[in-house]
Amino acid sequence: MVNFHGAMKPTGMNRTWPNQVTREGILGNEYNKWSQRVTPEHKVTLPFTRFLCGPADFTPGGFLNRQPAGFQIAKPTQVQGTRAAELALFVIYEQPGVLRV
Repeated sequence: MVNFHGAMKPTGMNRTWPNQVTREGILGNEYNKWSQRVTPEHKVTLPFTRFLCGPADFTPGGFLNRQPAGFQIAKPTQVQGTRAAELALFVIYEQPGVLRV
């Protein structure tokens, strides 16, 4: 199995390379370390935009949650939204073969 981490957007190569599990090419939660761009609205639109191209390697499960108005770039890294919304990402986002603990 192959997980192209840090790769560009998918191009339909899943048929050519069936052992490809995911391809990142996504604005994920790791951006919370230096940016405020990963908003709850962004996470809600991903299943209808980026995930239409195939599975992706997003990083759900951040539990140091803040509402967007209270979000700060700090250590430890914070995540915008609620814990329930973060848990829902595990169900909504297609990430085969990716085990998150």
